[in-house]
Amino acid sequence: MLTLASLLENIDNIKAWSYFDEAAHHQPYALHKMGEFIENDFYVGKYSPKQSLVFAMKFYDQASKKGPGCREALFKLGHYYQHGIEVEKNT
Repeated sequence: MLTLASLLENIDNIKAWSYFDEAAHHQPYALHKMGEFIENDFYVGKYSPKQSLVFAMKFYDQASKKGPGCREALFKLGHYYQHGIEVEKNT
C-alpha cells in the first residue's frame, strides 16, 4: 500500500529544482513553478519563511514578464498585492 510517508521518502527537491531551473530558460510556467516551490518551503536553500516569500515573488514577476507571460504567475502576483504580502498596502 502506498502511504504518505513512502511518497515523501521519494521526494528529491534538489533534482526537482534542477528540472524547474532548466525548463525556466524556455518556459515562463517553469518560473511560476519555481516560485510555488519556494513559497511552499520545498526550496532547499537557507531562507526564512519571510525571505522565501520575497524570493518567490521574484520568480512570479519573472514568469509574468517572460515571453507571452504566465497567467498563473499574474494571478499569484495579484494575490500578493491584494493581501499586502511583501508589498506596501495602499491606505
